[in-house]
Amino acid sequence: MKMAVRPDRGRRAWLRLPPPRVALLVVGALAGAPVAAQVGPAPVIAVENGRWYNGRGFEAGTFYIRDGVLRRERPARVDSVLDLGGRYVIPPLGDAHTHNLDGEYGLDAVRDAYVSEGTLYVQVLTNTTTGAAKVKPRFGDVCSIDVVYANGGLTSTLSHPFMAYEPRAMGIFSDYAAHADRIRASRKRENDAYWFIDSREDLADKWPLIRATDPGIIKIFLLGAVEGPPDIGETGVPHGYGLRPSLVPEIVRRAGEAGLRVAAHVETAADFAVAVRGGVRILAHMPGYLYGMAPDGSIDPSAPMEPFEISDEVAREAGERGVLVTPTVSRTYVASGPDSAAVVARRQELMRRNVATLRGNGVRFIVGSDAYGRTGWHEMDAMRALGVWADEELLRTWVEETPRSIFPGRRLGRLEAGYEASFLALEEDPTRSVDALRHIALRVKQGCVLEAP
Repeated sequence: MKMAVRPDRGRRAWLRLPPPRVALLVVGALAGAPVAAQVGPAPVIAVENGRWYNGRGFEAGTFYIRDGVLRRERPARVDSVLDLGGRYVIPPLGDAHTHNLDGEYGLDAVRDAYVSEGTLYVQVLTNTTTGAAKVKPRFGDVCSIDVVYANGGLTSTLSHPFMAYEPRAMGIFSDYAAHADRIRASRKRENDAYWFIDSREDLADKWPLIRATDPGIIKIFLLGAVEGPPDIGETGVPHGYGLRPSLVPEIVRRAGEAGLRVAAHVETAADFAVAVRGGVRILAHMPGYLYGMAPDGSIDPSAPMEPFEISDEVAREAGERGVLVTPTVSRTYVASGPDSAAVVARRQELMRRNVATLRGNGVRFIVGSDAYGRTGWHEMDAMRALGVWADEELLRTWVEETPRSIFPGRRLGRLEAGYEASFLALEEDPTRSVDALRHIALRVKQGCVLEAP
């Protein structure tokens, strides 16, 4: 099948960049035309011969792109026609749980991987504020991907994500136990990658500073969270328990007043319940995703599974509250040693049971890779391998639920009049197999064609 751009009634073929900038002929390569520029009102594009996804299947028709938005009615003026040649058209993809795009290291490679994959909406759930500040201006344009940053995670003193950031900031990349005393005393990434909050007074004092980083979402950490956590001691590598449960509703209240959503890292079924009952709407893990792993990295496939099993009562509350879950199925494979196969099997058994409980109570899932340097396909492959979702359901999850969860105030995830003119044109029908998403012929965001690297 061929895809071509042709002028309409003698006009030149243009796709839009936002005024008052100069509009570039970004589709010229498709038609064999030279790159050119024009100044003036945004052009109007007729997009013909596409099979447009409607959430269930595909229907033929023509859309018009005007001011970066899809229109059904033909405008009085059409500047050019984009012929999709019968290809299958779906909304772009999203990654709702990542730690990529945090600073300049590896930035171009990961950004290009997202564009190539068709993922145009990304949510970074914990990052260094300083790193994001350096690269954030590169995103958010109509011709680039859109990124939301949490700008540091809220936790208790020395709890995760302290060990994920502090040793690296010190130049320590292995054998943490040998440097434990130095690491525990260091605070290079405090109020940058993590915020230590142990009381309501801490929260009140630090909230203005948190807000001053201009986060797009608030990330909190619960790790077997209890109101009176035991002393983690003065020696050894710290691990901690995350926030006190009583702080969660207050954080959610403050975030809501600021127009911000809250995502919670959870590890146990009790953490899941604390987050749901505290008003959190995004759960950034499934309980038991690292079942059997001790803080020192050792694994035990005989550990009890009950602490990670979500009850019907909590699942029902989650469904009623509209909670969304990034299950991070791909994380279940993180294990090493002779018992690794057994512990992975147990984690996936837990995952299947919890997914069944949540789905039975109306809880929805979204795609989140949660692996540095990896993108959405890393998680999608793991979700498919778990064997609990049909490909058609996974398609809706990736193109509808996930982008809307990242930017709930925007008209994303559908191909309807009034929605953003952002879409992927595929060579094959993705409702038959999600593998069709690996064969993208065209990527358009708000009327701008994105070139895949």
